[in-house]
Amino acid sequence: MVKGYKIVFRGKVQGVGFRWSARIVASRLGLRGHVRNVDDHVEAVVVGEEDKVREFIKKLESLPSARVESVEVEVVELDEEPLGFKVY
Repeated sequence: MVKGYKIVFRGKVQGVGFRWSARIVASRLGLRGHVRNVDDHVEAVVVGEEDKVREFIKKLESLPSARVESVEVEVVELDEEPLGFKVY
């Protein structure tokens, strides 16, 4: 099992390039995982150091094209280590 973080971003986060920005930020920080649109929010699952995950969230909250109204973070156990960072 691998420790990961499930992060739910709510607000104006769809149709504004949020997922692609998340991929760039994650890659720069050395995080692995994925990001996807789910109903009215964006969900990311990331693996990496906790301080890098916090930085990932802060950078996405400050994107000029989006308006993040809330962020929920949950520690999750993943069956396997993700390779790279994918956008779904």
